[in-house]
Amino acid sequence: MVKFNLQFAAFRRKHLADYPIIEAVTLATLTAMIGWFNRFLRIDMTEGMAILFRECDGGGDYDHLCQTSVQWPMAYSLFIATILRIGMVVVSYGSKVPAGIFVPSMAIGATFGRMVGIIVKAMERSSHQSGIFAVCKPDVPCITPGTYAFLGAAAALSGVMRITVTVVVIMFELTGALTYILPTMIVLLVTKAVGDFLGTNGIADEAIRFNGYPFLDKDDHAYNVPISKVMRADLHTLPVSDITVRGIEETLANTDVKGFPIVSTDSRNRLMGYIGRTELRYVLSGLLFSSFSPYVLLHCLKDKARKMQDMSLDTPCSFASESEDHDEVEFSGIATGPGVGMDEDISLELIETTASPDVFKLWPWVNQVGFTHDIWWWDSASCV
Repeated sequence: MVKFNLQFAAFRRKHLADYPIIEAVTLATLTAMIGWFNRFLRIDMTEGMAILFRECDGGGDYDHLCQTSVQWPMAYSLFIATILRIGMVVVSYGSKVPAGIFVPSMAIGATFGRMVGIIVKAMERSSHQSGIFAVCKPDVPCITPGTYAFLGAAAALSGVMRITVTVVVIMFELTGALTYILPTMIVLLVTKAVGDFLGTNGIADEAIRFNGYPFLDKDDHAYNVPISKVMRADLHTLPVSDITVRGIEETLANTDVKGFPIVSTDSRNRLMGYIGRTELRYVLSGLLFSSFSPYVLLHCLKDKARKMQDMSLDTPCSFASESEDHDEVEFSGIATGPGVGMDEDISLELIETTASPDVFKLWPWVNQVGFTHDIWWWDSASCV
């Protein structure tokens, strides 16, 4: 079922990617039309599982489910329901509909398990004194189809999702009894052995891989791999000084990275800090000035305008946290986003400190937390 679902997912990506609503409406219409003609597909899946889990001695005769006279038509109806539901799950899982896979897979196993239970019970009635049925007492029910449905649901959920212990907990919560824990564990062990032999993964894991989402496989280990294999040399960095506003603008225009390491200007390329792309663009675009309240604007408009008019694209920039800057205001490393952690007075003081016709000081927006200058180096490569 997992492999068929992946094949249909490839078909969906190629031909149906631009029509998600039409696909969802079509699937809903076909499901309703096909399911209406089967008694076990017509009802809700959770209600259907509750019916299939019932024992015949406890009043669980839904639509003559426990009647011996119609056992073979009932088994045929369960078989058709199983095949159709498998096809529906293969086609519908992965569509643009907020739905899951737990209940559908359990419903598939429940219909199949109940069908097997009915067949085994019919065999026991016809030859109760031969083979494995010789241990059954004549006057005591020996085969309970509801238990087969329960175990089938557990096996199907485990096989589709490739989970074991979680299934035991889920099935125990459904029944609230410890009677079926041992047979459930036996069924799950067999299911896991078959899945491992076939080499299949869970349907959710395969969907993650198919869509290219980040996935950490527990079996995907890499030993004896040097760190240089996961590092790169073509980094986009910014020097701590000797750069103009024009140079920063060109770097932002030619890259799409989320941030820039700040490195020293000497040959050692020592890591001095980090500034995010959002923070850098925020400062250069003048959004910080427009975020003040009218009260603050009235007090700083004249001085701010005078300082900003003297700046140009050729104004030098500096990311260095100099001693005189610390004497005026100490905020280095606290700004991790535009205006984060700053009130209006602090933002005003930063503007007055950084806006200068001689050099545009950007150190208040550089994140230096966690960087030790004597330890961290940015030589010829860095982690991705």
